[in-house]
Amino acid sequence: REPVPVEPGIHYFMGGIDVDVRHRTNIEGLYAAGECCSQYHGANRLGGNSTMGAIYGGRIAAQSLAEQFNVQTDGTILSVEQNASLAAELSGTVQEEQLNRQIRDILSEALGIVRTEEGLQAGMRRMQELSGSQAWNERQHDRLMLAQAMLQSAIYRKESRGAHYRSDYPETLEEFRGRTVALRQADTVTVSLEKLG
Repeated sequence: REPVPVEPGIHYFMGGIDVDVRHRTNIEGLYAAGECCSQYHGANRLGGNSTMGAIYGGRIAAQSLAEQFNVQTDGTILSVEQNASLAAELSGTVQEEQLNRQIRDILSEALGIVRTEEGLQAGMRRMQELSGSQAWNERQHDRLMLAQAMLQSAIYRKESRGAHYRSDYPETLEEFRGRTVALRQADTVTVSLEKLG
């Protein structure tokens, strides 16, 4: 009957891969569901949305995929050996673990609870320096580009909304009402605002 306060208001970065109602991305044959996509929450979220995104979103994505490729799902489960092989293939090298720590440290400092233009720009400079510091493999390069997209999105949104709080722009502005969309093309990330309704 009455609103129930929810605390803490955030425990991880919100947003994710842009998908349509069938959980399709802008890449043919690539679907996203669960907490990696932005389908069920916006500037703020509730914990129950994670369950909906994983269960309902996963089902919709699987149905969409099956329809696209006209296949019957047989419920096949990977064997222990197949799972172990896949995990080994996806596990990072020492270099990747060091890169992950550097990215984490930069983002934790720049994209903390209270954000400022100065801190965001400093984080972007450090991320660009890290990106150009050596020849990264494709997976490492993708992580660096994602981190830059997160920083660029926060720099672009010169307001405070939901969990995005900027002490230099503390007001919520109608002109920013919508979804921030970061699009990568080659080595460039562009950020735009997708207006709602």
